[in-house]
Amino acid sequence: MKGIDPQTLESILRWIYPRYGDSRGDLLSKLPIKQLFRVLRAADRLEMAGLTTGVCAAISRETFNQANYSNTSPLSQSLKEISRLPQHLHDQCASMLVRGIAENPVPARIAPGIKAEPLQQYLRDDPELLFFLCLRMAERMADRIASRRQRR
Repeated sequence: MKGIDPQTLESILRWIYPRYGDSRGDLLSKLPIKQLFRVLRAADRLEMAGLTTGVCAAISRETFNQANYSNTSPLSQSLKEISRLPQHLHDQCASMLVRGIAENPVPARIAPGIKAEPLQQYLRDDPELLFFLCLRMAERMADRIASRRQRR
């Protein structure tokens, strides 16, 4: 297919025809985040709604995991990639990510001293704000780490 690299096509075909014992969710959870974004764009072009939804869920899960483990560079990259998606895909991925953040406790290292309930209620009311707050927070954390490394 024109414009779709072989690895992405292979991922799509494995999703359509999973190997014995593999589930579609397992396949998506094993893909690196960059590959997930390529599969997402291809699935959207091919109008594969089920795959698009599954990949958005996998991207939001992986992005949330990066936030919890303080991997600031991959986190900010993932959030930037989500923000560059076409609007309908951005909305779908961002809303899944926001739901994951809103339904889970705010990590203590991110928000020390903040009571989670009022914050989460506020963020549920304005998910777009939450998405951009996460993006800015990840960028600031990455900048701080980079400046500490330069001082050494």
